Amino acid sequence: MIPLAALVAQQSTRQQSVGQAVIYVAILVGVVLAGALVLMRYRKKLIGDDELEGTGDTVSLHTLRTMRDNGQLTEEEYQKASAVVLNAMSPGSNPLRDEIERRARERDASESEPSGREP
Repeated sequence: MIPLAALVAQQSTRQQSVGQAVIYVAILVGVVLAGALVLMRYRKKLIGDDELEGTGDTVSLHTLRTMRDNGQLTEEEYQKASAVVLNAMSPGSNPLRDEIERRARERDASESEPSGREP
């Protein structure tokens, strides 16, 4: 039989090794997170803020002004497009809901207009 003191010492050793393993895992996670943060900052510095934020299908007011100044947009097109961009930027805006409501208003207006024919 194993003496009681040896069992207590063995259990204490296991607890210490589990505690050490938890500490090592926590340190490893911290190092990985710090490395990821450094890489993200380095990438942002290399690419630049404008390129990271300007990707995708977004259009800024600056882009619209440039297109208008280059003759790619008429003044009327510019006004409509800038209104859409500003509306999308306003808090609580929902472009899909706004488009559905606009189409419903147009449909209601066309249905209420008298047609030139007699029923």
